[in-house]
Amino acid sequence: MESLAGVGAAALALMGYPSYVHGVLRGTTRPAVTSWCAWFLSAAIVTGAQIVARSGAGTLLAAAQVVGLGAVVIISTRRSGWHPRRPDVACIVIALVGAALGLIISSPGIAVAAAIAGNLVAGVPTYLSVLTNPDAESPWLWLCCGAAGGLAVVAAPAITLAHAGYGIYILIADLTIGCTALRGRPGHALAPSSRHASTSAEA
Repeated sequence: MESLAGVGAAALALMGYPSYVHGVLRGTTRPAVTSWCAWFLSAAIVTGAQIVARSGAGTLLAAAQVVGLGAVVIISTRRSGWHPRRPDVACIVIALVGAALGLIISSPGIAVAAAIAGNLVAGVPTYLSVLTNPDAESPWLWLCCGAAGGLAVVAAPAITLAHAGYGIYILIADLTIGCTALRGRPGHALAPSSRHASTSAEA
């Protein structure tokens, strides 16, 4: 059961990336490169921490995220010609220092906790982008990864920070981003414009 859930989590996470990459190439999706760089590096550290913690199939989600996030970083960086500014570098450093220290002192739980905290800080540009310009983000990747986070929790050998913390974080954060981006898309049933149009029609 755990192995099947782990494979399903990795497959579901990766399933959302082709459409996202396609959107980046077309210019309809504009990722905040700072966030994605930090997420990629943190996912790599979480993968290492979970291997050390012997998380088994629960490690597959983080490993899949390394592949998917890395692809988005490479493509979006080449397309936008991103040049890190000091705030960008600060976000990435915050995302990595604590996690690296956790690995150095052989505490996978601390490494995962620090990576999650760093991800939250580094994700601020993306969170703001989704709130102010939801059309710039494709919701399907986030929804797929959020569901994958739930499967990763099922795949974890125990509900501990080292084994299941990353999956729980992905479940909550990615579903929140995905639902926010979906809600803001024109024509969606929950979009403000759709509700307004419906109210006007009823009037």
